[in-house]
Amino acid sequence: MNWQALGVIADVIGAGAVVGTLIYLALEIRLIGMAIESDSLDSLAARSNSLNVHIIDDPELGEIWGKGFSDPDSLDPIHKTRFMMMGQSYINEFMTVKKHHEAGTLPESERQFHALRTAHATRSPGGKRLSENVVVTPEVLEVFREFSDKVGKETLYEMAPYTDTGST
Repeated sequence: MNWQALGVIADVIGAGAVVGTLIYLALEIRLIGMAIESDSLDSLAARSNSLNVHIIDDPELGEIWGKGFSDPDSLDPIHKTRFMMMGQSYINEFMTVKKHHEAGTLPESERQFHALRTAHATRSPGGKRLSENVVVTPEVLEVFREFSDKVGKETLYEMAPYTDTGST
């Protein structure tokens, strides 16, 4: 065998190694993308659950949350402020969803789920008040308007409005 044949064989082996490396890197990039998407979903769930846990653990916050959506005018000034702060957190969560979706780390189905859920809440009397009085970008308001048409005529809060049972 001459040197030229050995050179051709080395070139073929080298090209195969390059192709193998590129396939390996493509698979690794795909796995990293899946891990980032999974972490994004976990982070969003944790944020949502954090607000929910506060509302569940504190009966006063639960009452403020329920009354705030169904009849925000029934809240005293301090409770209105607390409702607005909780509502800002709720809307901030959706703005995070939108940011992750635009960055490509959150699938469209998740964005639609969160948009529909948030638009659903903003159709209630208190939700409308929230979307008018908290910090929210025009782009996010447009998403709420778009998804509001996809929500039924009644909101969750209008279907089961808060009623004081006197048990608190």
